[in-house]
Amino acid sequence: MSPSIEIYDAVFAQVQKHYQTYDHPPQLNEPVTYPFVVVDDSQSILTNYKTATGMRVTLTVHVWGKSNQRKTVTKMVDEISRLGMQAVRTNHYTWQGRSNEQEQQLLTDTSVPNTVLKHGYLTLVFDLK
Repeated sequence: MSPSIEIYDAVFAQVQKHYQTYDHPPQLNEPVTYPFVVVDDSQSILTNYKTATGMRVTLTVHVWGKSNQRKTVTKMVDEISRLGMQAVRTNHYTWQGRSNEQEQQLLTDTSVPNTVLKHGYLTLVFDLK
């Protein structure tokens, strides 16, 4: 199995244990309850060493809440960020989270007509060990 798929699946499973979680932004016909999480994009970068090949995977996670859920969204982003601060063992690989390379933002989003949302944006970075 692809290393990047394994770390994505591991993060998704951990987040899903605690929050309503999707692997894509919900469509208009999908009823959702706020807040919710989208474990979204991933980027894989191969690194070559003298005798081996490594990999860095960056995952983008979005947390969406209503305008009055700022504290909840912030708490969720903080809790999810802890996944990127530790070693993670998947079925075939071991990963090290790179907390010093994480990014977090909390934004006010008005992209949905007549709606104000809080949007937590988080990038998690993992290196294949």
